[in-house]
Order: sequence, then C-alpha cells, then structure tokens
Amino acid sequence: ENEMDVILMKGMIPVFVSCKNGTVDSDELYKLSVVAERFGGKYARKVLVASRLDEMGYKAEYIRARAKDMGIKVVEKIDEMDEKELRNAVAKFWK
Repeated sequence: ENEMDVILMKGMIPVFVSCKNGTVDSDELYKLSVVAERFGGKYARKVLVASRLDEMGYKAEYIRARAKDMGIKVVEKIDEMDEKELRNAVAKFWK
C-alpha cells in the first residue's frame, strides 16, 4: 500500500522520495511521512517530487503548506530542469 519511489542515503541520513507526475492529494503526504518515520527514524528526510503541482490551482497551495508543516521538501517542475539544476535540487535533499 505504501511504497517509496526512491530511497537515497548520504552517510547515515536516509532520504525518502515520492514522485508524482499528476495531481497530488494530502494522502500522499501522509503516506510519505509514515514510511519515512517508520523506516528512517528521526533523521530521515522526506521529499515530494511533483511535476504538475502548479496545474492544481488553489489545492497546490494547500499541498505546499501542509508539506512544509510536515517537514516534507517539495521539488516542482523537475522534468523541466537541466542537469545542473537537477544536481542542485538533489543536493538540497540533505539540507
């Protein structure tokens, strides 16, 4: 039921990444949070990669705000990034 698309490690810090190519609802944030906390512990980082969040209108603002409250970093329009921008975005996963 709850699966992660990508799990990254840097040293002892796990990063759990959920990728969404369409609309995102708040359930996805909770799923990401539960899996990261259960398997990554208190040091886990959580990232939501959403390529179409800007097309969701006012719902996108709710998702962004709720993700921030839950400690989830949101990365948008990753499909439009060049290689340098992508490397910079990934490097921020651990910050």
